[in-house]
Amino acid sequence: MSRRVVVRPGGFFPFPSMFKTASFILALFIAVDATHAAEPTHALARTAQTAADLPTLTIAYLGGSLTSGSGASNAAKSSWRAQTTEWFRGRFPHVSVNEVNAGIGGTGSDLGVYRVAADVIAHRPDLVFVEFAVNDSAMAEGRRDSVTPAMDGIVRQIWTANPRADIVFIYTTRQTFEPFHQQGEKPPSVVLHQKVANHYRIPSIDVGAALWKEKQASGKDWAALLPDKVHPNDEGYAIYASAVRDFLEAQNWTRRSSEPVKLPPSMNPNAPEHGRFIEATAHVAEGWGVEEEPVGRFPRRLVSETSGAELKFRFKGNAIGVFWLSADDAGDVEWSVDGSPFTRRTSWSPHGGAKGRPYSAMFHDPVRGTALPEGDHVLTLRVAPEHDPRSKGNRVRIGAFIVNDPSH
Repeated sequence: MSRRVVVRPGGFFPFPSMFKTASFILALFIAVDATHAAEPTHALARTAQTAADLPTLTIAYLGGSLTSGSGASNAAKSSWRAQTTEWFRGRFPHVSVNEVNAGIGGTGSDLGVYRVAADVIAHRPDLVFVEFAVNDSAMAEGRRDSVTPAMDGIVRQIWTANPRADIVFIYTTRQTFEPFHQQGEKPPSVVLHQKVANHYRIPSIDVGAALWKEKQASGKDWAALLPDKVHPNDEGYAIYASAVRDFLEAQNWTRRSSEPVKLPPSMNPNAPEHGRFIEATAHVAEGWGVEEEPVGRFPRRLVSETSGAELKFRFKGNAIGVFWLSADDAGDVEWSVDGSPFTRRTSWSPHGGAKGRPYSAMFHDPVRGTALPEGDHVLTLRVAPEHDPRSKGNRVRIGAFIVNDPSH
């Protein structure tokens, strides 16, 4: 039988295999069942071992704008991410603690599963915090079957690359989650993330619940903590950081382990385990050029605004998409895989603006149940003659192609 428990100061663990009491754990959302009981006081035993044995400790933070620190007066100091890194530096002064900020605003686990290899795993992290509860909320409400494969794939990629790493899920909040908090329930995205946490025995910290409780106790309104209803100000981030800190301080850091994780079977056969970004500028074609301007972390981009300009991209695996820039003059493309009928897709978004904002567009995606057969494929992409009527132009800017390629 599964039970969800918020362990409070002085609370009791309702199962005999744990310690009888908990000390100073605030808003730790622990999923418990007969076979996957997370033991919160040594949930980070591998991290403890690394900090004891090695001169460096690398901590990665994979998430959206709440991970990167949007809304903070100084994201490098007052975000929950920055404050968490500083806690580790204070706790282990003899260790050089490296931080990997892999937060990209407006992105969820559906993109995270394709970028975790380059943005996180490439840095060889010892501990990874994963935060997508808010940005996965729309997907959880509209495409529930997409959330668990994405989170599943993120976990499996991290532990396949380094089975001695630790992972922690972070659950943030937004004002639209209020009805769930009021009813003592978890938002749909959190419920789905927790299913993955249960399966892999991953600890999770519900910092959103901590913020809600503080809001209620203080009598403050949402604007005092989340001025735009989503992104915390410094006071809101301090609450998030405090919840993480309480979890960390409850750990028994003398309890160490170098035992690698033994991965159980995947929760979902659609979970991408070989996500990869391939820089687009290596695939220039007639009518396309290269601009020395970025799309996210990619310093250059493939660009065209010539109607009918066509390029072909050969790839392996069962997924294909693009990582491109949405701007106020963004255009549309027509795409086809292996000679299929062309389908139109716009790169324009109301959130792009004059400066532009990076987005992903998946044409075939196992996360969404539209996987291609495994094997070799060809994507044909051409600039459409028309564009969204709200766009000022027809310019297509591609930073990378997105694949799930088992050969890498």
